[in-house]
Amino acid sequence: MEKPIKILCKGCKIKTNHNLISEKSFEWTYEGMWGQNDHQLLICNGCDSVTYRQVSMNSEDKHPSGSKDKDGKIVWELDEAVTLYPPRHKVMISPIRLVWHLPVEVREVYMEVIDSFNSKIPRLCGIGIRMLIETICNHLKIKKGDLIDRINLLHIKNLVSTNLSDGLQESRFVGNDCAHKAELFSYDELEAAFSLIDALINEIYILPKKVAKLKKRNSRKEKK
Repeated sequence: MEKPIKILCKGCKIKTNHNLISEKSFEWTYEGMWGQNDHQLLICNGCDSVTYRQVSMNSEDKHPSGSKDKDGKIVWELDEAVTLYPPRHKVMISPIRLVWHLPVEVREVYMEVIDSFNSKIPRLCGIGIRMLIETICNHLKIKKGDLIDRINLLHIKNLVSTNLSDGLQESRFVGNDCAHKAELFSYDELEAAFSLIDALINEIYILPKKVAKLKKRNSRKEKK
């Protein structure tokens, strides 16, 4: 049995062991160069998600191994370029646990924004964060004015706290700059903006359902 390959799992959001389930290798030559491309299908031992992995190397990309052969010459090792699909990076965002409580139109945009972040498409992620705030406002029938006014109305209607309202205004700037200036934000900045979106979703959609559930339970107890 082949040794498992440890990679960052898109499903588990951490590095896990993956088993190789299929592989095809191709060698090529061109004007004295030599190369090899390995195409692999891997399956996670934790969540069973499947990853396509490509490992490429060629005779021009190499580095000294730190050892010498019997003739005293430096031994060179080929550099490997590894590509994973779907793409991923060390910071991964997961949807909230009760995501299915969200309205369909909100949930669809929410999941698309997560995918754009986890797939390393930062500018689209920034635009998506603004779009998600607008989608939530639309669902709440808060459509008067521009997005600044609509976020303020969330606070005026006591739907969000002052701190969250201020944070959403800052998140709005992320979307504006990505859309109009093609500005590139760091993943830490995008993650911070997205955490405010999660707070908004919890405040609007999740917490009221939990409170209603407890009220229903306590009401039954009082009747007894």
